[in-house]
Amino acid sequence: MLKLLLIVLLFALIASPMLFKTVAGVLGSWVASNTGSPTPAGLLLHGVVFILASRVVMRLAGYRQYRSYAEPESYAEDASGYAEEAEKYAEEAEKYAEEMYAEEPYEEYAEDFRT
Repeated sequence: MLKLLLIVLLFALIASPMLFKTVAGVLGSWVASNTGSPTPAGLLLHGVVFILASRVVMRLAGYRQYRSYAEPESYAEDASGYAEEAEKYAEEAEKYAEEMYAEEPYEEYAEDFRT
C-alpha cells in the first residue's frame, strides 16, 4: 500500500502544471506553455521521467521485479521425494489389487500383478 501511495504522489508531482512551467523555464517552450499546459513533447519527456523515477522509488521501497526461485538442487530433492511417494502408492495399489483379485474367480488375474 505504501508503494502505491509513493507512486501516486510521484505522479502528482511530475504531472503538476507547476513542474511543467519550471521545466519549460529551464529547457524552453517546447515542454509547456506559460500557463503550464504541456505540449506533446513535454508529456513524452515527463512520461519518461515518471517511468524512470517510479523504478527508482520501487527499488528503494524494496520491490523486486523478479522473484527468486529455488535452486536447481532443491528441484532434484523435490523430484526424489515425489519418486519415493509414487513408489509407495504403487506398492499400495499392488497390494490392493492382489487382495481384490485373490478370490477364486479372479485367481488367474492375480498372477499378472505378482510378476
